Amino acid sequence: PEDFKSMDLKYFSPPQETIDAATKIDLKKDSPMQFACATCHHPHESERPDWGNCLDCHRNVLVVGSHGLHIQEMGLDCNQCHRPHRWTVTKEQAKENCTTCHGYKSPEDFLRGRK
Repeated sequence: PEDFKSMDLKYFSPPQETIDAATKIDLKKDSPMQFACATCHHPHESERPDWGNCLDCHRNVLVVGSHGLHIQEMGLDCNQCHRPHRWTVTKEQAKENCTTCHGYKSPEDFLRGRK
């Protein structure tokens, strides 16, 4: 119809390398978090979703280890440590992330709340 315009998506799509890297998400088959891409990535909105909704379902994480300190006191977002499509924090990732503010703390020590 005359009231509509169309656009060629090749001009508004991310580079192919980005698409290739983002088409996989690591979930265990019995994971309670079974969802589709559109659960986080909403068509016709920004390319990157808003990560502020994690605590809607995972509020209990605030009492696990040092999460409460980092989220409530320091104002960090979940995605600053937990990468989308993986969620686990590796020792290498912790060395890179944690040492921007303080000395290295292993993910195990973080979860135990050790200083």
